Amino acid sequence: MSLDGAITNLASWAGNVMMPTIAGGFFAAAVYRYSKGGQFEQLLYGGFASLMCSGMLRALEGFVQHAGRPARTVSGWRR
Repeated sequence: MSLDGAITNLASWAGNVMMPTIAGGFFAAAVYRYSKGGQFEQLLYGGFASLMCSGMLRALEGFVQHAGRPARTVSGWRR
C-alpha cells in the first residue's frame, strides 16, 4: 500500500463516515437543547462546520487521487 492510497482511504473514511456522523450528533443535540429552551446556536454551528469539513476532506481525496497525472488535453487541436 502506498502513502497516497493510505491518505486517500483516511480522507474517504473521515469525509464519508465520521464527519457526517458527528454532524448528525451536533444537530440532534441542537434540537434537544432547542426543545428545552437552552442555547443551541453553538451546536448548530458545530454541525455545519462538520459538514463543511466533510466536503473539504472529499475535495482533498479527489486531489490526492489525481495528483501526478498529466492534465487531459484535447487531441486534434492545432494552430
